[in-house]
Amino acid sequence: MEQSQQPLYTLGGKKWLSTLPPSSIYRNVYICMYDVNREGKCPFQRYVLSSSHGRLLFPHIISMEDNPLEEINAYVEKIIKDKINDIQYEGFYQYNDNIYCFIDITSCVELDECFTFSRHWFVLMDEILNHTQVCNIAIEPQVTDFFLFNEDFCFLLDSTQTQYELPIVGYTTQDINKLNFTQVFGQIKTMDIYGDYYYFTDYWSCFEKNYKKLEGIVRFALFLGNTRYVENIESDSLDNSSIKKKKLMEEEMAGDTNGFEHKTIRITDYDGKWAETYDSLFLGNLILKNGELLKNNMIVIKNYSQQIPLSIHLIKNQKDYSII
Repeated sequence: MEQSQQPLYTLGGKKWLSTLPPSSIYRNVYICMYDVNREGKCPFQRYVLSSSHGRLLFPHIISMEDNPLEEINAYVEKIIKDKINDIQYEGFYQYNDNIYCFIDITSCVELDECFTFSRHWFVLMDEILNHTQVCNIAIEPQVTDFFLFNEDFCFLLDSTQTQYELPIVGYTTQDINKLNFTQVFGQIKTMDIYGDYYYFTDYWSCFEKNYKKLEGIVRFALFLGNTRYVENIESDSLDNSSIKKKKLMEEEMAGDTNGFEHKTIRITDYDGKWAETYDSLFLGNLILKNGELLKNNMIVIKNYSQQIPLSIHLIKNQKDYSII
């Protein structure tokens, strides 16, 4: 079967880039390297950030010599080693007395493996803008501020100049012997409170909900599409599934009419009816009728193509939420 051609994309901010560095005085040159993943629902970019003193920031050059392009090239070569011939300079952008040099490194293969044991990370826009961290590592505010005030650089555009959907970050917990499998093949379907679909959570919940010794986590890019947000309000439908009825009966027989199933009669959906209308479902912290806080951050996606595994991490210390 002939493979379908990958969709065309361009960096949204490319129209603002100049081909040469400005000749005016500037403080720093920030190296904005990114690659484009085209394996999932739609293409998305990941920016390279470097770890320094426990924070993630753009790789940068403080002083520039007479030949800025040569110095930038030498600096980039230190990061990506022997793949320097595969990069593509997109251009330069001046902002707040600094220069931002955008470089497409999509053609540099196996960089994920190269970065695994280095201080460099591929980072999603969702992590930069909304979480301001990757796992438990903080992202420097200067990085977040740049994209907030120059939002065109956050997006990829298709051939009609329409923005592609940005994926969000999600996590799963795994035993150490299943980490590599999950990184290659992704999360498998699981039967849970929203039917037989793909379940994820946020970083902190990986630790809080795992009562056994946590060995590893897998980080994902998730495309939500049309999302249902669970609210637990009076207008929400009751869960009338056979599974729910059975679980409610079991609680009543045990004399527990205030158990989880009774408290979540408008929250659960064991038949997965949400998927008839939506592509994904998000369950955050909810206040129940009795005032109890239901802490259950959960992201559910309908289709396999909505997930892309990004990285695996061994747990260093479960008590302080740290990774190796």
